[in-house]
Amino acid sequence: MPSDKTRLMNIDPSSNSDRPDSADKVRYGLGDILKGRFRLEKELGRGGMGSVYKALDLRQQEANERFPWVAVKIMDASTLSSEETLMCLQRETTKSRGLSHPNIVRVFDFDREDNCVFMTMEYLEGVTLDSWIVNNPLPSYQDCMRIWGKIASALEYAHEQGLVHCDFKPNNVFICDNGDVKVIDFGISRVNADVINKATVTRFDISQLGALTPAYASCEMIEALQPVRQDDIYSFAVVMYEMLTGRHPFNGLMATQARAKKLKPERVVQISQSEWKKLSVGLSFNRSQRPVYASELISGGKTKKLHFSKTVKIVMIIFALVMFSTVSYYMFFTRGDTNLDIEVPVVETIPMERYLSESVIEEITFMLSVADAHMGVGNIISPPGNNAYEAYLKVLSLDPKNVEAEKGLSNIADINFKEAKNYILMKDAERAHVAIQRGLKVSPNHKGLNSLMDDLEKLLNE
Repeated sequence: MPSDKTRLMNIDPSSNSDRPDSADKVRYGLGDILKGRFRLEKELGRGGMGSVYKALDLRQQEANERFPWVAVKIMDASTLSSEETLMCLQRETTKSRGLSHPNIVRVFDFDREDNCVFMTMEYLEGVTLDSWIVNNPLPSYQDCMRIWGKIASALEYAHEQGLVHCDFKPNNVFICDNGDVKVIDFGISRVNADVINKATVTRFDISQLGALTPAYASCEMIEALQPVRQDDIYSFAVVMYEMLTGRHPFNGLMATQARAKKLKPERVVQISQSEWKKLSVGLSFNRSQRPVYASELISGGKTKKLHFSKTVKIVMIIFALVMFSTVSYYMFFTRGDTNLDIEVPVVETIPMERYLSESVIEEITFMLSVADAHMGVGNIISPPGNNAYEAYLKVLSLDPKNVEAEKGLSNIADINFKEAKNYILMKDAERAHVAIQRGLKVSPNHKGLNSLMDDLEKLLNE
């Protein structure tokens, strides 16, 4: 794997003119206590932006909290080029603290003591994705999908809040011991160029720090263009490729170098053609060719055809012959005498699951993960072709009795029921009608939604 260390690209050398004298920096290490509260217990890792420690929150310990641990990231002295930089980092941390998503690590605060600047975050137990890749060479597609779906959910949520991660890489994904997946280090995230309000742009912004990891950065990030969500898409695609193959798609080269050499990533053989097409588009050097949504890297492909093994085909033929013989027997012996009390033998119907091939089961697992990712970011019924509702329908087209897909559709109907009910209470008939119609589209026989139609009619007649 290429170097996973974040580098500070010197995009704006003039910003170093007022750098504080690093010789005066107060050094902190194991056993030291920050702000009289956080005792550094164990170093967890070092990166281009600083060092991360496991710390005991003495205040939480005094309150007899069950889990008094936090992660403390002490910023490296070389990162703190000026007071403006400090203000910028604090501003970006405030934005990160506002992110509330199950797959994004929680950021608690940004603080300083003397010349020590640090961030406090949720403490996690487990391994980073780069370690997971080393320990799980050539993992199954299903194992990768379980991780990808949660990453996509986290990135899309952040993008909807107007933030681009800008340094997404395996070392910034954490696989928790309890199975959770967390994206970390949004502390250097930058505002999405698509949502910038020119009136609020300050004289200095985080992009001047140029914090990125070259092997995972898009061409546009390396060229210091204003970041957009497609830059995270490139990084995510590189990580997906590494998870599947154990190697970088361009042999560890920066995107700009690979583009200059006109390199193309080697085809990943263990995934289908449609899946490879989505992944390779994510690796495009031009951001305009990359998808806008992270979930598009793992969804939207054509449904695979059903392929049955020879044994399954034989069982199906035998089953058909038994059914044919039974019907023929009944029709022959009851012809002309409807009073004959002939008992038709009951043939057990073999559950559909027994006929699903491995490739179809894989496709179902894939689409359920996609649906979960869409639900996580609020893509419930829209946008068209990229939402949870259509993902569940694809599952049911493969397995009409799939319990998880049926529950998913029921959940969507329930969500619309709650929305419609709230709108009726607010006497907002137009929005209530839209929510009811959306829900009935998913579940036409939903009792709650149908009962709300009467309430809506009363509201309209008021």
